[in-house]
Amino acid sequence: LSSPLLSSSLLSSLLLSSPISLLPSPLLLSPPLSPSPLPSSSPFPSSSLLSILYFILCSTPLPTALLLPPPSPLPSSPHSSTSSHYTRTLLSPSLPSPPLLSPPLPPPVLTTRFQTRYVHLPSSHRIWTLFAGPEPEAAGETGETGERDGEPDWERTPTPLVLVHGFAGGLGLWVQNLQPLSCRRPLLAFDLLGFGRSSRPPFPTEPGAAEEQFVRSIEEWRERLGLPSMILLGHSLGGYLAAGYCIQYPHRVRHLILVDPWGFPERPLEQTEIGKPPLWVKAVAAVLGRFNFLAVLRAAGPWGPSLVQRFRPDLKRKYAEIFQDDSIVEYVYHCNAQTPSGETAFKVLSEAFGWAKRPMLGRIHLIPKEVPITMIYGSRSWIDSSSGEQVKNLRPDSYVKTVSIEGASHHVYADRPQEFNELVSEICDSISESPLPSKPHVPLTPETAPPSPSPSPSPPPPPLPLPTTVELEAK
Repeated sequence: LSSPLLSSSLLSSLLLSSPISLLPSPLLLSPPLSPSPLPSSSPFPSSSLLSILYFILCSTPLPTALLLPPPSPLPSSPHSSTSSHYTRTLLSPSLPSPPLLSPPLPPPVLTTRFQTRYVHLPSSHRIWTLFAGPEPEAAGETGETGERDGEPDWERTPTPLVLVHGFAGGLGLWVQNLQPLSCRRPLLAFDLLGFGRSSRPPFPTEPGAAEEQFVRSIEEWRERLGLPSMILLGHSLGGYLAAGYCIQYPHRVRHLILVDPWGFPERPLEQTEIGKPPLWVKAVAAVLGRFNFLAVLRAAGPWGPSLVQRFRPDLKRKYAEIFQDDSIVEYVYHCNAQTPSGETAFKVLSEAFGWAKRPMLGRIHLIPKEVPITMIYGSRSWIDSSSGEQVKNLRPDSYVKTVSIEGASHHVYADRPQEFNELVSEICDSISESPLPSKPHVPLTPETAPPSPSPSPSPPPPPLPLPTTVELEAK
């Protein structure tokens, strides 16, 4: 128990508070078997940040330093049934109070109502989902308790904002954005299929089929929850998949927000002599190309968290105002220490360490012009922001806005959370709540897809003003 791998005050308190936590108990590996409100003696008050991460982390494997056997598949529980009922209580196990922690718990950062649970898909997969913000009223007849017994009526609430994380991440990385973005509208975040706490099925080995499986899982997730429409925000790989989803289901998206999206530009066909890598680099790349990107992390065993800390020291800096320990590092490690399902799918989608085999710029014109798009980049990101201007040229009759946040790198939402939250909030507040026309889903094929329009040098002015980089810097 004195292992340095247990430096997280949250995990340490769990292990020290109850003898049952020394076993691979479902208490730590899955949500509770029955919903219940937080007890007054719980060390995780509903408004604290640690309570959020506890629910996010409660089913990840215990630290490998404990030398416990790997956890068995997560059991199903009543509160994670295949229905889309909106659970009205906060799910939390009852744990005795732990010893006093030093340093003290961080201040609360989430005061709006929230919950986490699995959403079961028709394909038998499960998507780990977080709900925050105003709770939608249920339809149906009012029962003896005064509550309606039907499905949640999303039509009576503002359009929900849906967050889609990037490669090797999980919904916990949005922790600095949940409170500000859920004040006035429902917010939903989920772990992509193959990542985080969601199911990790095998993916096809063909890029188009692998992308289709991601997109289909998002649509099945939306259908299970009964969302008529949403504001869809995707970061990095999540932005690539959000754009792919919008191509197939445009009538479900009121506004598409792409944050430092991966996979848009095409890979250059020719390289200059200056840009060509040395022969030894090509040889190493050929060998490493046979493995998944994070295979070394899993092969390191108990030294895995140390590798995350060594190669990504910026993670602790990004969340330093919230965490004084290694919680975020351990979270990222546990997100990627399990079966590399989504990681393998990403390898299928990509080539040459960063280029997409099916670039999105060649298909972005397939999104109907009625769908507005905002592209947010970090000024110090490795992602090429010129893709935003190219999207403008490829969609001359549509609203496309490109914004750069000064001082932010690839993880814009964590590097400059205040500027990011203000920008996204203004975008959401500008959304019209008028009903969307119902359109059947028609799969797009190369034969039925319309031709790409010729670039236009003068796109029309945007219908709604949004803050610019200069305005964000002034704030």
